[in-house]
Amino acid sequence: MGVVALPALIFAVGNTVIGTYAGGAHRLGSFYGNLFADLAGGSVIAWTLVIGPYVLLLLLRLLFSGRAAADEDADDEPEPVRERVRKEPKVS
Repeated sequence: MGVVALPALIFAVGNTVIGTYAGGAHRLGSFYGNLFADLAGGSVIAWTLVIGPYVLLLLLRLLFSGRAAADEDADDEPEPVRERVRKEPKVS
């Protein structure tokens, strides 16, 4: 997702909203070439772009796994069902 889809989406939106990409005049291949060059050069922005979706997915899994574990613990000991006893009035 972070290597294929997200850079293509950023390129498409940027090309539509801002205009021609300076690195290659409407060419997605030039954008990917510059992205991979920046990755090889250790650019923090490029690495954040590529690894960001994975980190977000890990954080969501961590959040929901904690919630699922809490739900499982709560289901371990079900509460006993109490029957309702109806009290009849005494008639004398």
